[in-house]
Amino acid sequence: MTDPRAKLSIICDRGSGLCSDCGYCGGEGSSVSHGMHTRGLTIYAYQDLIDQGWRRSGCYLYKPDLATSCCKAYTIRLDVQQFSPDKGQRRLLRKWHKYIKGDPLDGTGGDGDNLGFASSHGQNMDMHVDGGNGAAKALAGHTLLAQGDSVERGQPGSTPVHATSASAVEMAGRPEVDPPSGQMEEQVLGELLAAAVAAAVAAGDLPAAMDTAVHTPLVVRRCTAKQSKSLPADTRFTSAAAFPLASGLMRRGSAAAAAHGTGAAAADQDSDLQDGAASVFGQLQSAKLPKALRKAMPPVAGALSAQEVAQLLAKHFNGLMSCGWTPVSGSWDAVGKPEAYAANGHVNIRLPQAPPVAVTVMPAGSKAAAGLGRRGRGGKGPNAAGVSPSCGVASGSTGIGGASAGSAAAQIQSQGGVTPAAAASAPGPIAAALQAMPSGRLQIRMVPSQFVQEEFELYKRYQMAQHGDEASDLNTESYIRFLVRSPLLYVGRAEDTSAPECGYGSFHQQYWLDGKLIAVGIVDILPRCLSSVYFFWDTSLASLALGRFSALQEILWVQRQVTTSPSLHYYYMGFYIHTCPKMRYKAEYKPSDLLCPVRKVWVRITPQLLAAIEQRPFLELSAQMGALCQPNLAAPLSKMTQVASAVRLNVSSANTEPGTLARDDNESEDAGVSVFNTLVLLPGDGPVLPFQVLRSRNIFSQRNMQLIETAIVSWRAAVGWAAPSLVYRL
Repeated sequence: MTDPRAKLSIICDRGSGLCSDCGYCGGEGSSVSHGMHTRGLTIYAYQDLIDQGWRRSGCYLYKPDLATSCCKAYTIRLDVQQFSPDKGQRRLLRKWHKYIKGDPLDGTGGDGDNLGFASSHGQNMDMHVDGGNGAAKALAGHTLLAQGDSVERGQPGSTPVHATSASAVEMAGRPEVDPPSGQMEEQVLGELLAAAVAAAVAAGDLPAAMDTAVHTPLVVRRCTAKQSKSLPADTRFTSAAAFPLASGLMRRGSAAAAAHGTGAAAADQDSDLQDGAASVFGQLQSAKLPKALRKAMPPVAGALSAQEVAQLLAKHFNGLMSCGWTPVSGSWDAVGKPEAYAANGHVNIRLPQAPPVAVTVMPAGSKAAAGLGRRGRGGKGPNAAGVSPSCGVASGSTGIGGASAGSAAAQIQSQGGVTPAAAASAPGPIAAALQAMPSGRLQIRMVPSQFVQEEFELYKRYQMAQHGDEASDLNTESYIRFLVRSPLLYVGRAEDTSAPECGYGSFHQQYWLDGKLIAVGIVDILPRCLSSVYFFWDTSLASLALGRFSALQEILWVQRQVTTSPSLHYYYMGFYIHTCPKMRYKAEYKPSDLLCPVRKVWVRITPQLLAAIEQRPFLELSAQMGALCQPNLAAPLSKMTQVASAVRLNVSSANTEPGTLARDDNESEDAGVSVFNTLVLLPGDGPVLPFQVLRSRNIFSQRNMQLIETAIVSWRAAVGWAAPSLVYRL
């Protein structure tokens, strides 16, 4: 198996000095950034980029130029292992506890009003109005969402995203009448299979445009008596979903092959740059040839057999189960814990012979509830608080505090028990301080990034109420481009054992209250952090401060990963902008660090540092008197040592002249020296060559080569230590 860390990511640089209107202060053309487009970006490369000030908006990456922009956007992170909720955060959790219990709230404002940023966590996450989106608009023909675009889904002019979207939409709704038990099992397993298809698309194992590949519904059926005789005893359901998918891939491959001769396929490849999907460019159309002749023909290049597709679906099916995926239309209590495997092109599903023991709710403080921290009988069931141990998918409670808090109200006994990770988790600072929520009403689910109609409807209501957008200005295309599409390639535990159970990549964290979707957090899970991208919520619940509540939930999720993913213990909140009052709340999550824009080291936020930023917004943070610095883990070990030495020297020598900054010699020298080793991709998807080899071949004129070299030097300075894992597309 190829090491996912060894993969390269192709980027299309848009250069520096991109100006746009500022979404924070309203300045016209005063937000300046460096931008680039990418698809197929590895999570390891993005972690290194985000540790040097980059952020993503869809598939567009941008890095604010702090020296020239009006609002100084410092990357901010929180080490969750050191976090302890303050008085206001504990008060907010108590308020939620009362609300979930059904007790009347005192007043309508409360924490929601004094928490200030009624736009909450969603407004904070920098992607909706900041310079990145504006800069993207200024690029050649690329328009990214700033506040939303037109046409509701289902109205004239709108089109479905792909075939799995319909299933995803069905997953979001609940049936008015419960079907019979046999149909319920098929429906629940069908939901999971549809989610597996979406997960395979999100991971790049299947092409994104599956709507042209699927012409029949993906269904799960109970095995017939004849089938059961030839299958293992615990195989109770099967699906032939892989056959229409494989057939669709073959058709797309043949069509693409025909177009390839005219150059259309090359254009399609260019638009789907590094999408991670299997190639579908094939050879001759063979669907109508005799069977014997079809077998004798060479396979379509990149096409997948039904067995290969079934293996992919089984892999993602089981991955979602281990991630704690929860069905909407039913419950695993009635079905059991399924496991999929591929056989002869079919996805067969095993189920335990005996159903698991039902959930039992114990009174808080009872002897049974007192034993919540005890380990179960092995397997992958939820923990005592009803929260899937590694993926944060709640089943009946928010998991705040959970079993670790010692005050959980529910004990879950199942045939599966809890995972070792959940059993071994020590009470973290937040879990020890917060009460568990009453079970049953609030559920939190982590699902792969995909289009779900119910999410989109909530997003439209949020944008109209919170940002004043018109309904006609919001459409599915811009929403997908902004919050669904991601350049990050999924990496599961099979590829990287340090990954959490849900894997690395882009996810949507859904908040369900009494069966209604009330909030969605878009997050990227990376090797060292959970990066919060965007958050939108039901504005009728503004008094509950959903933004801050979700931030505490995301912090708790990261805390739960430390046992199995020790390096993943940071929570990235986007940018801290001291001059923007709605952004200052991020400093309340303590202890947080800001990224020094000059030395690229992390500097602890202290009252003294904030006072210095108040006086002069753009600072070399690491050079401030008394600065508490930590190394940047994106840097190679040798560079970490050099930068640490430079920081120590600058503490005593910097700031002799107010308003000046020391030059980052390490970064500048690296960019200049390494430009010759930069991998470049020639136009038209040509070969990938080191820049030095390209220059020796005299492909471009001397003038053009000078321009290319200047652009690469600027780009290398911006991407820093991530450059060796990136390919610069000309």
